[in-house]
Amino acid sequence: MTDALELLEGLAPGISSAKKSLAFGAAADRARVPVEQAPRHALLLTRLVQCANDLDGLNDVALRQRLSTAIAKAESVGESLEDAETAADLEAVATDYSTVGNALSQVIERLKNHWSQLVAQDFVDLAAVGHLLSKISGAESIGRDLVEISTAAQTLANGDPSAEKLAEVAPALRLRRAQTLDAMQAFTGEPEVDAFLGAVTRQEASLDMVTPKVMSWLTDKGALSAFRVRG
Repeated sequence: MTDALELLEGLAPGISSAKKSLAFGAAADRARVPVEQAPRHALLLTRLVQCANDLDGLNDVALRQRLSTAIAKAESVGESLEDAETAADLEAVATDYSTVGNALSQVIERLKNHWSQLVAQDFVDLAAVGHLLSKISGAESIGRDLVEISTAAQTLANGDPSAEKLAEVAPALRLRRAQTLDAMQAFTGEPEVDAFLGAVTRQEASLDMVTPKVMSWLTDKGALSAFRVRG
């Protein structure tokens, strides 16, 4: 009997150690999800920051705050994972990682909202000038491009794109818009005409902008019939 007690007493520390190992193993298994997701989320967060910058989104206070929060949470969880030494540490990492996902969702939601505002401001009315230019000899391709850019931007804004698609397509459309407007200005070769067409894209054109130079250009291009006076 004494020998049996001594054997059990000798096993006790081993049993305790085994339990700790099992607990650590289970916690490590639960922490595997953050470990596997972290690289993708880190890359996505980097792309979202770049996208926000390309779209002047860092001037959007709410978007900038959400990006800062997401970055801080990702750094915090990353440090916790790196410093984890016990099962409790890993459990905490697994629990806290959900805050990273939530923060990313908040960033994506606000970035989509920012894009929608940008489209309404800078893209919707491109189609009006695009249709005009598509009727003018030598400017047809510029006109078609403006219509395509306007349509693509609105389609992206009205849909529910993935974060990856938004980060890839939105900045590309904004760059294409700028390049096509540069081509339009090169075609017109007249600052007053550029100002008038730019106002058309913003639905801000008025009769006082139709200067003799603008009237002459529109007449030469046979574009007068494309406009209507609205009271």
